[in-house]
Amino acid sequence: FIPFKCPNCGWALPLTRFDIIHLCATCQQAWMERGGRFKAVRFEAAAPPKGGDQALVYLPFWVFQAEIHSNGQALKTVADLREFSLFFSTRAAQSEDQRPIRFYVPAVSIRNIAALNKLAVGVTQNQPVFDPMPKERLAECKLRGVFLPPKAATGMADILLCAMTPRNNGNRQRVLQHADMTIGKMHLLWWPFYEQRLFLRDAICHAGIQKGAVAMDN
Repeated sequence: FIPFKCPNCGWALPLTRFDIIHLCATCQQAWMERGGRFKAVRFEAAAPPKGGDQALVYLPFWVFQAEIHSNGQALKTVADLREFSLFFSTRAAQSEDQRPIRFYVPAVSIRNIAALNKLAVGVTQNQPVFDPMPKERLAECKLRGVFLPPKAATGMADILLCAMTPRNNGNRQRVLQHADMTIGKMHLLWWPFYEQRLFLRDAICHAGIQKGAVAMDN
């Protein structure tokens, strides 16, 4: 047993069933139990686009860098991923395309693995650029809890890569068959969504998921 208090400021942590990340409302530090003690978790929240007036809910994602190597070919940058996946193939090159590849895996409790994967693809294929929200504003936001452990998120990397590989392109499929993925830096990200009828719609990339697929007790 360990005291359910913030190791940084001593304030009581919020207790929510099934949450594995505990965010201190006083000092805005995030904690996860490991080996019988709390360890700090690096996190950020994305600021929504300016000018929007919708009520927002923030879903958590595990975000990690990834490099893919296969038969002498390497996918390291956003440009590499876009060319491999054939996303936005007619778009002009941009300076942001030289950023490292990041995978975005939803960490909220989602009942349907296909819906989870579709949302992960919707955000990952965009490789979004966003402004971080000041942590002092988190108390004003509706944050959903973190259900998926980080190790399980990295375990989904191969599935996510497969989902972004063109099915009818034999060359891309051969790359996938022999792919070796290296997982790098990882952190937690709260991402803004707004309600749109039966869906939660990503306020930045416009990916969506049915509200009924997201567990309401997390």
